[in-house]
Formats: sequence, structure tokens, C-alpha cells
Amino acid sequence: MPHAALFTRALSELAEQLPLPALHLNAAGNAALMEDGTALPLPLSLAALRHVTVAALPLHPFMLDTAARKLLEPITRNQIDLTEKETLLLSTLRRAGDDGLPRTEITSMVLGYAADTDSHALDNLLYRLRQKLETLHSGASAFIESDNGITRWCGGA
Repeated sequence: MPHAALFTRALSELAEQLPLPALHLNAAGNAALMEDGTALPLPLSLAALRHVTVAALPLHPFMLDTAARKLLEPITRNQIDLTEKETLLLSTLRRAGDDGLPRTEITSMVLGYAADTDSHALDNLLYRLRQKLETLHSGASAFIESDNGITRWCGGA
């Protein structure tokens, strides 16, 4: 799937879940345009979206605070700090749902690399995030499942 199509799909799914202003891909395909004409460069970053959304998103059994870049465990009130890429990864996996996403799409959407780039950056990101999840909740590292090139959040459910 071309980068522009992935971006459009991700934006439409995000718009259904959050009260965001409409974002559209510009003609050159290198920026998202907000309703007020503000251009956000691609790949999107949390810094670019910080003024657009401050929502805490449910990510069973946690809450993902994208603005503060934290993952919260509501029962124990424990939390972990996330990097921008970790937050984008969790948000992307949340939007993908049970179907998950191919690693090429995640590499493109989250890391900003070309889909055909052979890099261990995604593997390293997943490893670090799983380690953090384990400190938050025993067994939580298994909540991110990778199978046959598809990565998904299974949330322990």
C-alpha cells in the first residue's frame, strides 16, 4: 500500500476515535493539512500533533496518554514513561486493532523509513517497549504479538 494511502487510512481511523480536526494529505503527499491551513510534515510526530489531541486512549488493560507520553495501569496507578516512537507505535497498534499491521507499514508509519528498508530499528523498538511493559505489569511483554510479519496489540484479553 502506498505511503499516502497508509496515511489516509490511519488518519480516517484516528478521526473516528478522537475528536480531531480534519486532516488532509496535501497535493505533494509530503504533509498533512489541518482545517486552518497549518501543514504538519510527514511522517507525523507526536510533537506536531501535541496541540491537536491530548486524549488518554484505552489500550486494554492500560490507558495511553499520548500528550504526556505515558502508559498508565489504572488499578495500581503505576505508569511508565514512553519515548515518542514507543507512543506512536502503541497508538498505531491500537488503531490497527486485532488485525495488526505488517512490519513494513509500522516501519514506514512509526519510524519514517521506506517500507522496503531492512533495519533492526523496529525490532529494537519492540524489544525496549516489551521490557518497559514488563516493569509495569507482569506478563505484559506478551501483549505485543508478532507473528508471520504482522504485529498487533493483544492486550492480554
